[in-house]
Amino acid sequence: MKTIEGGAFVNCGKLATVVIGANTETIEKDAFSNCNKIARVYYKGTAETWGGIRVGSNNSKMTSARRYYYIEKEEDLPEGGGNYWHYNENGVPVVW
Repeated sequence: MKTIEGGAFVNCGKLATVVIGANTETIEKDAFSNCNKIARVYYKGTAETWGGIRVGSNNSKMTSARRYYYIEKEEDLPEGGGNYWHYNENGVPVVW
Protein backbone atom coordinates (compact mmCIF):
# COMPACT_ATOMS: atom_id res chain seq x y z
CA MET A 1 0.00 0.00 0.00
CA LYS A 2 1.57 3.26 -1.12
CA THR A 3 -0.88 5.50 0.72
CA ILE A 4 -2.48 5.22 4.13
CA GLU A 5 -5.60 7.24 3.57
CA GLY A 6 -6.86 10.02 5.79
CA GLY A 7 -9.15 8.67 8.49
CA ALA A 8 -8.00 5.07 7.96
CA PHE A 9 -7.50 4.52 11.70
CA VAL A 10 -9.08 7.67 13.12
CA ASN A 11 -10.34 7.27 16.71
CA CYS A 12 -8.84 3.77 17.11
CA GLY A 13 -8.26 4.41 20.78
CA LYS A 14 -6.97 0.91 21.55
CA LEU A 15 -4.47 0.79 18.69
CA ALA A 16 -1.04 0.41 20.31
CA THR A 17 1.13 -1.07 17.54
CA VAL A 18 1.33 -0.26 13.83
CA VAL A 19 3.20 -2.06 11.02
CA ILE A 20 3.91 0.15 8.01
CA GLY A 21 5.14 -1.33 4.73
CA ALA A 22 8.37 -0.26 3.08
CA ASN A 23 6.55 0.83 -0.07
CA THR A 24 4.45 3.41 1.81
CA GLU A 25 4.95 6.86 0.30
CA THR A 26 2.20 8.90 1.96
CA ILE A 27 0.35 8.89 5.27
CA GLU A 28 -2.48 11.31 4.74
CA LYS A 29 -3.85 13.87 7.20
CA ASP A 30 -5.80 12.29 10.07
CA ALA A 31 -4.86 8.71 9.16
CA PHE A 32 -4.01 8.05 12.82
CA SER A 33 -5.87 10.96 14.42
CA ASN A 34 -6.94 10.30 18.02
CA CYS A 35 -4.99 7.04 18.19
CA ASN A 36 -3.60 8.08 21.55
CA LYS A 37 -2.22 4.69 22.64
CA ILE A 38 0.18 4.09 19.75
CA ALA A 39 3.49 3.22 21.38
CA ARG A 40 5.35 1.32 18.64
CA VAL A 41 5.66 1.65 14.90
CA TYR A 42 7.25 -1.25 13.06
CA TYR A 43 8.45 0.01 9.69
CA LYS A 44 9.53 -2.51 7.05
CA GLY A 45 12.08 -0.11 5.59
CA THR A 46 15.10 1.85 6.74
CA ALA A 47 15.45 5.13 8.61
CA GLU A 48 16.44 6.76 5.33
CA THR A 49 13.32 5.59 3.48
CA TRP A 50 11.14 6.56 6.47
CA GLY A 51 12.40 10.10 6.04
CA GLY A 52 10.97 10.15 2.52
CA ILE A 53 7.39 9.38 3.58
CA ARG A 54 5.04 12.36 3.30
CA VAL A 55 3.10 12.52 6.57
CA GLY A 56 0.03 14.74 6.81
CA SER A 57 -1.04 16.61 9.91
CA ASN A 58 -2.86 15.14 12.92
CA ASN A 59 -0.74 11.98 13.02
CA SER A 60 1.46 13.06 15.92
CA LYS A 61 0.93 10.01 18.15
CA MET A 62 2.08 7.76 15.31
CA THR A 63 5.06 9.93 14.39
CA SER A 64 6.17 10.34 18.01
CA ALA A 65 5.89 6.64 18.88
CA ARG A 66 9.02 4.52 19.19
CA ARG A 67 9.94 3.42 15.67
CA TYR A 68 11.66 0.16 14.73
CA TYR A 69 13.22 -0.68 11.38
CA TYR A 70 13.04 -4.14 9.81
CA ILE A 71 16.05 -6.44 9.75
CA GLU A 72 15.29 -10.05 8.90
CA LYS A 73 18.42 -11.77 10.20
CA GLU A 74 20.09 -11.25 13.54
CA GLU A 75 23.53 -11.40 11.94
CA ASP A 76 22.63 -8.31 9.88
CA LEU A 77 22.11 -6.13 12.96
CA PRO A 78 24.53 -3.19 13.20
CA GLU A 79 27.17 -3.49 15.93
CA GLY A 80 26.08 -0.26 17.55
CA GLY A 81 22.55 -1.56 18.08
CA GLY A 82 19.46 0.49 17.46
CA ASN A 83 15.74 0.00 17.05
CA TYR A 84 15.21 -3.07 14.87
CA TRP A 85 12.56 -5.74 14.56
CA HIS A 86 11.65 -8.93 12.70
CA TYR A 87 8.77 -11.40 12.53
CA ASN A 88 8.96 -14.39 14.87
CA GLU A 89 8.00 -17.92 13.80
CA ASN A 90 4.32 -17.06 14.39
CA GLY A 91 4.39 -13.98 12.16
CA VAL A 92 4.33 -11.57 15.11
CA PRO A 93 6.60 -8.49 15.10
CA VAL A 94 9.28 -8.67 17.80
CA VAL A 95 12.19 -6.41 18.67
CA TRP A 96 15.70 -7.77 18.23
